[in-house]
Amino acid sequence: MSSFAKIENGKVVQVIQADQDFINSGAVGNANDWIDCSNRIPVLGYNYSTEEDIFYSDKPFPSWTLNEETLAWEPPIAYPDPTLELGNGAYSWNEEAGNWERMVD
Repeated sequence: MSSFAKIENGKVVQVIQADQDFINSGAVGNANDWIDCSNRIPVLGYNYSTEEDIFYSDKPFPSWTLNEETLAWEPPIAYPDPTLELGNGAYSWNEEAGNWERMVD
């Protein structure tokens, strides 16, 4: 049994476990809408790139870029090292300012 993701308009809308024969039978609609994702289970709502054959989340901010090796969105400035901070040490991204802002304790 394998895992399959149903893709509609480039988005994962359903994930099931089934045999390839079940998918091919048409019991769940057009077999071409389903991608075998047994080695990389996506989350509902993730995007699917047919060119790279990858699943990835929505871009959180316009300035962030997708690391195609890790499939994680990366900010233009690395997250601050929380071990260097006293107190909360948590930050949120400010897209307008283009930097990390420390969250208030």
